[in-house]
Amino acid sequence: MEKVLNMTERAPDTSRDTDPSPISKTAGILMDIKLQVRVLFGRTSMRLRDLMKLSAGSVVELDRAPDDIVELVINDRVIARGQVVVVEGCYGIRVTEISRRKGDSSDDLANLFRSLGR
Repeated sequence: MEKVLNMTERAPDTSRDTDPSPISKTAGILMDIKLQVRVLFGRTSMRLRDLMKLSAGSVVELDRAPDDIVELVINDRVIARGQVVVVEGCYGIRVTEISRRKGDSSDDLANLFRSLGR
């Protein structure tokens, strides 16, 4: 039975294998790359005159309700969607859906991790 990686777990360290494949060497290097991750809570459009009127305490209304699904964005691409949670006083996201590109054969990030770890 294959183990599905939790999003908070690191991929297995294959750097000490005696005969690592080229894929696992590349995976080890790639897994340490830091990426900017953004969570998109919502959007709105504003006129410049309204933007210039903003001050501390101003409220900007977004196109989503507080309990709506938010988007996890990397390099301007939505990679996942989920629910906002609070963890020890900080915002977080509980991933409920992994986005797929057209023609992408992998079902989710866990399959990607498994294929890189070979």
